[in-house]
Amino acid sequence: MGGEQGGRSGFRKMFQQASDAIDQVVDHLEHPIIQTRLDSLTVPGTAEVTGVASIPGDASGGPNHVGSHPEGTLLRMQVTGEDGRRFETAALQEAANGIVRQLAPGLMVSVRSHGREPKAAVHWGATARLIGRDLEWRDSLIDWPEPDVWPGVGALEVRWRRADADRLEDRRRTWAPAVASFVSLEPRRQPYDMGRRTYVLTLTLPGTGGAPHTLSMPDAVPELMSARLVEVAPPRPGDERGRLVWRVGAALEVLVDPSGSGQVAVDWERTLNRPEHRWLPPVG
Repeated sequence: MGGEQGGRSGFRKMFQQASDAIDQVVDHLEHPIIQTRLDSLTVPGTAEVTGVASIPGDASGGPNHVGSHPEGTLLRMQVTGEDGRRFETAALQEAANGIVRQLAPGLMVSVRSHGREPKAAVHWGATARLIGRDLEWRDSLIDWPEPDVWPGVGALEVRWRRADADRLEDRRRTWAPAVASFVSLEPRRQPYDMGRRTYVLTLTLPGTGGAPHTLSMPDAVPELMSARLVEVAPPRPGDERGRLVWRVGAALEVLVDPSGSGQVAVDWERTLNRPEHRWLPPVG
C-alpha cells in the first residue's frame, strides 16, 4: 500500500460514502502476481497521457468475490525513461484520489517502467511530487491490455460491459438527445452496479412547452465524471477555505425515451467530453 495523506479529506469522503463494500476488495490487489508486476517496474521516468478510458469493475460474484476488481482507469501513455528509452504503452490502474479531475490527454505523470519490455505504470507518489499536490492512492496494477483495446489518441472514453454497452448504443440510435442540468448525487444503499459506484442522481430536464422537470433516478456514475461534478464554493464569513459543493447546473448529455415512458439515461461519455468537463482544476 502507498499514499500521502492530506488535502481535502472531505473530497474523499464525498465520493466514498457509497463504496465501503468496494473498498474491501483488496485481496486481489495484494496477490503475488500483482506485486510481481509492480516489482518488475524499476526504471523511473515521465509520461504524457495521450488517451484515457474508464473501465468498469469486474464483480460478477459480488464486490468481494475472488478475482474481482474495482473500477479502473486505462491510461495510454508516451513514456520517456531515465534510461533514454521512449515507447508507447497503456496500463490499467486504480486512479489516485485528488487527480481524477485532471485525468485527460495532455497530463504529465511520473512512471516506473520495465527495463526491457514496453511496459510502465503511473507512480502516484512521484506524480504527487511532480505536480506539487497531495494525493491518496492504493498501489495497484490490474493489467497491461493489448493495443487493440487502448483508448484512442486524444480520447476520453467510458467503457461498459457488453450488455450495458449494447443497451447504450441502442438508446443512442432510438432515443431523443437532450441536455439536462445536474442537481446532486447521493449514495445508494446498493453501492455497486454495472461495474461502478452507484448513486441517486437528481437532474432537471428542459421543459417541452412547459416548466422544467426535475427527477431522481439510480445511476452508475463513472469515477472520471463524478469527480468532475463538484466545485469549491466561496468561503463563508469566518471560514478560511471554501467548501465543496455540487456543480449545480452543470450540463449532462441525456437520452430521453420518445415513447413517453419518462425514462431518461445519461450518456456519460458524451457528457465527459463536453469542453467544460474534460479538464477541471483541482479542488484540494
